[in-house]
Formats: sequence, structure tokens, C-alpha cells
Amino acid sequence: MMKDDRGEQKKRGIGSVLRMIFICAGALILFAVFYVITVVLAGQDLTACAPGDREIAGMTEKIGERSFSDLNAMRYALGAAVPVAADQAITGMRAWDDTYAGAPVWRARIDYGNGAVMNIVRPVPAAPLLQISGLKLDAAQTYSVCNLEARLCEGRDGCCLYFADENAAYALYMPGDRELLCSFAGGMIY
Repeated sequence: MMKDDRGEQKKRGIGSVLRMIFICAGALILFAVFYVITVVLAGQDLTACAPGDREIAGMTEKIGERSFSDLNAMRYALGAAVPVAADQAITGMRAWDDTYAGAPVWRARIDYGNGAVMNIVRPVPAAPLLQISGLKLDAAQTYSVCNLEARLCEGRDGCCLYFADENAAYALYMPGDRELLCSFAGGMIY
């Protein structure tokens, strides 16, 4: 029973009761659908690459562990662009196979004579492998390396710029302060 504007009691019709039942049932069905989707997706690791993604990215074969003296040979082996400092001497280049979240990944390292190190991992979802402990993120600013957005992390002994393109993730580490690293990164080319 409901009361109308004059305070008199009024009976609800069967239509309004059925309408309320249908609204509640629809809300329950909608909730159930979202719950099922959440439960199904909760068991999946969404950061790992699906096998099809690895095949598209060229991740079907192993590269082993190799040292390189030619930058183009390293780029070809990785199947990705490798940004380098144009005016700095490279003292070592190597690449090797690794795994991340059960999926195969390729890693590479370029050493420079001034202590700078470029670490590379392919594909991009394996970027956590590049993380260097003891560094704190400077969330206030964004930087650019080879026209790619980069994030700076600083520590007591050095700094690191993290950035990525569509094929690989990169970490450029250098002992010293941020000005030295940013100056070095400003001379990077693909």
C-alpha cells in the first residue's frame, strides 16, 4: 500500500510490481555477467605475451648468447631498433635469451667507455627485467630519448632513463647525476 498526495492509501497495481521484479532481475543478471568476466580474467597474466604476439614480434627462434662487434648485426639479431650515442665509443655489445612470465624474451646490453650502459629487452611486456634496484622515480617530469617518452629514476650512484618503442624496452643507466645522463641521452640516435 502507498499513500498519495492527499495522504490516502492507494493500492499498487500488478504492473508496477512486475516492473520492479524485472528491474531487480536485470540488475542481478548484469552483476552476474560482470562477476563472471572478472573471475575469468583474474586468473590470467595480462602482462605476458600470448604465443601469437611472440610470433608476430619474431620471438619464435632463439639467439643464444652472442657478442657483437657490428651494431647492425646486433640490430638484425634482435629484430629491433637499437638507439646508440652517436659520439661515444662502444666498448661491448652482447645479446642473449631469457624468459619472463614463462615466455621467451631477448635481452641485449651495450657498454660505453664512460660507464654508461644501455639495456634492452624485447618484447616490451618484459620491461620489468630492466628495473634497477635502489633508484627512485622522478614522477614530476617526463624526458625524451630519440623522440620517445622516457622516465628518469635516480639513485645515490647514478641515474637511469626508461623508455620503449613498439618492439622493445630500453634502460639507459649512467653513473653520475641527471644532467650528465640527459646530456648523454640527447646525443642518442636510432
